[in-house]
Amino acid sequence: MWAIIKDGEIDQIIDGNKGVNINDVQHPKSIFKIWSNEELLAIGIVPYVTEDSGIDQFKYQSGSTTTISDDGSKVVNVINYTDHKLDYLKTLWKTKTNTDANFSLHPTDWYIIKTTETGIATPSDITTYRSSVRTAANKIVVAIDACSTLDNLKALFVVPVDSNGKVTGNAPIYDWPD
Repeated sequence: MWAIIKDGEIDQIIDGNKGVNINDVQHPKSIFKIWSNEELLAIGIVPYVTEDSGIDQFKYQSGSTTTISDDGSKVVNVINYTDHKLDYLKTLWKTKTNTDANFSLHPTDWYIIKTTETGIATPSDITTYRSSVRTAANKIVVAIDACSTLDNLKALFVVPVDSNGKVTGNAPIYDWPD
């Protein structure tokens, strides 16, 4: 991507896939491949660069800011992110938790259906597993509900480690039975 600068302002953003008219001179699209940045700068064309720090599950893209660099050698588009509202994130993660629990229970649903339809007992390891999945889901949802700040919610994603940095368990948000 490229930007055309006129009178110290961004005139237009272009992709370099077609020719461009600068000061009534038509330039072919090949200038974007064969000219140096210095040659392009001489006619007012600079690289258009996007700076993106990366989004995480706690933020959403809230816009961008486009400016000319201090030395005028490029146009920088900085993508801005804003924290999601806590209530939105809590609802999102409670829904995800319940969906994950359902997904974990699904492979053993046929045992429960078989027991209901035929009266043949479900194996105890299956009922124990299913109970532990429901218990884990309830524990995670309670932990999410208890979050009064975004930092509290973020703490649920922290993996516990011992004094040597060795992982000692799952992050609370992902603490599911094996």
